[in-house]
Amino acid sequence: MASSGSVSTTGYGGRHLVLSWSQVSQSIANNTTTISWTLKGAGSASFSYCYARNFTVVINGVTVLNSQGDSSEVKLYNGTVVGSGSLTIAHNSDGNKSFSVSVTAGIYDWTPNKTGSGTFQLDRIPRISTLSASDGTLGKAQALTVTRQSSSFTHTITYTCGLTTGTVATKSSSTSISWTPPLALASENTTGIVVSLTFAITTYSGDTNIGNSTKTVSYSIPDTVAPSCTITLESVPMITNYYDSTWWNQHPVYIQNVTKVRANVTFTGAYGSTIATSTVKMDNTRYSGQSVTMSAPTSYGNVTVTATVVDKRGRTGTVTQTISVLKCPLCKITKLVGERCNSDGTANDRGSYIRVHPAYESGFWNTDYGYDDGKPAITKAYYRKHGNSAWTELFSIEAQKYFPNSLVTDDSIKTKATFQADTESSYEIKLTVYDGFNTATATAQVATAYSIMHWKANGKGLGIGKAAELDDTLDIGMSTKFTGGITPILIESGTDLNDVVLPNFYYGNGVSANFSNFPISSSASNGFCIEVFKSGSHEVKQRLTITNIFIPARTQVFERIRGLDTSGNIKWSAWVCTFETDSSGASTDPSLTDYAKKSDLPTKVSQLENDAGYVKANEVLTADALSDYAKKTELPTKTSQLTNDSGYITSADVPTKVSELQNDALYLSGKGSGPLPAGFTIQWSQIRNIPDGTDTAY
Repeated sequence: MASSGSVSTTGYGGRHLVLSWSQVSQSIANNTTTISWTLKGAGSASFSYCYARNFTVVINGVTVLNSQGDSSEVKLYNGTVVGSGSLTIAHNSDGNKSFSVSVTAGIYDWTPNKTGSGTFQLDRIPRISTLSASDGTLGKAQALTVTRQSSSFTHTITYTCGLTTGTVATKSSSTSISWTPPLALASENTTGIVVSLTFAITTYSGDTNIGNSTKTVSYSIPDTVAPSCTITLESVPMITNYYDSTWWNQHPVYIQNVTKVRANVTFTGAYGSTIATSTVKMDNTRYSGQSVTMSAPTSYGNVTVTATVVDKRGRTGTVTQTISVLKCPLCKITKLVGERCNSDGTANDRGSYIRVHPAYESGFWNTDYGYDDGKPAITKAYYRKHGNSAWTELFSIEAQKYFPNSLVTDDSIKTKATFQADTESSYEIKLTVYDGFNTATATAQVATAYSIMHWKANGKGLGIGKAAELDDTLDIGMSTKFTGGITPILIESGTDLNDVVLPNFYYGNGVSANFSNFPISSSASNGFCIEVFKSGSHEVKQRLTITNIFIPARTQVFERIRGLDTSGNIKWSAWVCTFETDSSGASTDPSLTDYAKKSDLPTKVSQLENDAGYVKANEVLTADALSDYAKKTELPTKTSQLTNDSGYITSADVPTKVSELQNDALYLSGKGSGPLPAGFTIQWSQIRNIPDGTDTAY
């Protein structure tokens, strides 16, 4: 591009012509440039001038000088002006323009014998308006600024966003426009939160389109563009023989621990978004799906159900609904005791009757809510004699809502709670409480009638403090105290320790090689003892303690167990040393190598490697990150809110008497039993402090 230029012709004797031009002005509105031009003599010659005639100058196709046919001559000196003038040149519509120049003349000749030509590019005239715009947010007004090249120009602004097009302004002369990008443009990105939009601005001069330019910006989708949802709830009744479908149709209620809740979630994406997840939450439990059946509410009163949907943009929609839940705690038996008595229920530990003492709480009590058409809760008691598998029903009565006392305090049912029982047999009693939905069950043991000493009828068993029920067993139903020691059994040299499986205390001496399956191999003489525990027909545990005779302070303890492998074969585990002292008596427990000192344990979070991406308190959590966290108010505070998936028992299930435990080991305690030693005999004359003899059970 140039704002000036020149063209020289060929010469004669050193003399020639030069056409010079320069830009005078440009009109943006008219898209034109005006130039001035001058034709002069130039060059050195051996003479001061020469004659020249027949001049022609053509600029941009326009003949601006023509002296053809003119017989006059010009004395052409260096610098002689032959002609001058100006010319207005129109540019192309895009503002660009190139033009040509040609010169002819006759120097020292009648005919034009000298020529010169050239082509030039004029400075471009700016024509197209430009648009300035910043990134923004859909639905929020944006400022658009137009830069025009001429105040007479107008412009039309359009936009394209995905498949959506629209117009901002049409042939407007405004250079500042406030425009709000429609929220509907969010539909052009259904999985993200930003859309890209391209503006096109077309410039007009009158009705003439003189060009266009573009501008691309990004608009974020606001948080208000989120999915919505509704939830429909209905109860899923528990149909029982107490509360049939007819009752439920008449009473479509929610009952704690009874009626499940079915939730149907209807959702709508926002501007084309699709739903990624749908969840429903009740009682701090979250269920996934659009249609879910939730467990029965564990709480009562106003229970909140919340549905949450998340679309593929990561936006969340939530709706909450409250249901009214009737109270129905689970049936609970707080006490069950059987007591020996007389036929009238009077307590007697030698009695031939047994009286049942329960305490319980039933669950749903329909009359509390004005429902008189349901059946009452039922309490049933059963008993069975020791050794029998079948239960005999003792009574079935209408349960009371709360029954904290013994049944026998009510004279109307005292007889029902008492049954005749063999004095020489123990019994098991069972109680069930059923409220039409839930059942609670408990069992308890009742001992034989009391007897200071009782021989089994076949003479093979002896009972002390109770009747004898087992053969070859000293059956003790009283607390037992030994004032003398208990002598352990000697293990003879050559014994295989795999054969020492009866529960007892054993001891031995000698080198380890004299005993098969000894835990260590040593030529030193060792003293050792073994404790054997047995918990089943095959399950045995041995604990072996070694004291080296030559280093009395040194002690080693080994343990192993026996059980069945996956093929059903009896197998011993390897011996494991669980305790050891050195010659000074200090513990050198080898298992400590797998432990760390308490002083070495980390006490600060900063001492741990944060390999799970936990954030600090001062770090900002995003909404997405918080979706995996629970509010403190959602954390369970009661064990009743947890699922008992590990078999934990309640205090009501814990035995409180030795008589309630199975005595399968050789422990002589109250109501315990043990095998009689071989050859055991006792003479009547050897028994001291014999009672008055009124009890013939001796």
